[in-house]
Amino acid sequence: MAQPGQPVLFVAASALVALAGCAGTNGAKPGEPTAQAVSMKGALADVARVRAYIYGSGSQADAAAAANQLDEFGKGLPTLFPPKSAPNEYVDMSPERVRAAPQAVTAAAQALSTAITTGERAQVAKALETMERNGCGVCHRPAAVPHT
Repeated sequence: MAQPGQPVLFVAASALVALAGCAGTNGAKPGEPTAQAVSMKGALADVARVRAYIYGSGSQADAAAAANQLDEFGKGLPTLFPPKSAPNEYVDMSPERVRAAPQAVTAAAQALSTAITTGERAQVAKALETMERNGCGVCHRPAAVPHT
């Protein structure tokens, strides 16, 4: 049998649970991509533009623009994944990864830009591999894999 005040407490607790489930959406409505998802999709498109240059179907200018976008993406990571909250929102995201990612991504993107200016596709391929391993790889790998 319900005691006085219990229905109100249940409704209030249910509302808090529902709101907590929306904490990581950064304002996205249900069914809409989050800012993080949109940014990641853009970064993947930039990687694809660099890869197109490596394989001869993209231009050097387009690859350089993509590397510049990756540099800007790296600089924006602290806003997309705030160091104080990201480890709580993403199960496999450690505070160390969150703090290391912006510098790792920007350094790798800048090295990629430098490689692109040489016009040597093999050098760009190596720089992109490094970007994927040491830039993107700071966050996108299992916790058990050591960072080298």
